[in-house]
Amino acid sequence: MMRHLVPGPNGLAAVALLALCACAFTTPARANPLLEPSTLPLGAPAFDRIQDADFAPAFTAAMSAHLAEVAAIANDPAAPTFANTLVALEKAGWQLRSVNLVFTALVGANTNDALQAVQQDIAPKLAAHRDAIFLDGKLFARVEAVYAQREGLKLDAED
Repeated sequence: MMRHLVPGPNGLAAVALLALCACAFTTPARANPLLEPSTLPLGAPAFDRIQDADFAPAFTAAMSAHLAEVAAIANDPAAPTFANTLVALEKAGWQLRSVNLVFTALVGANTNDALQAVQQDIAPKLAAHRDAIFLDGKLFARVEAVYAQREGLKLDAED
């Protein structure tokens, strides 16, 4: 028990000091390769650097970043246009698309218990994430405003 190792009234302080010392000698956390733009040809994922444990935090970070991008679009004070609404929405979420593509490919080709656990955990979170975007009233109002302008946008393929 800890009380035998760290006796006296300052035992908690000593434990805290030991924890701080241990942190000083640990190596810094490695960067998650799923959250970095690829430098490989055609943007291929760095499969040799990806570990199963990278996926859950990558999904969490990518969904958070995507929601922030969507919020910026929804709260843009400029009048809604095709470029600042629909094009911006298409560009938003590159990290989430990338993480999801790599994850889906690995689960489909070479699954294991760890990846299946991530899949089970992340599925409802991804559904809630999509719902948060699709049901965002401000975002819908911007898309609806662009839709109302569709006749004047000259987006036909024939033009």
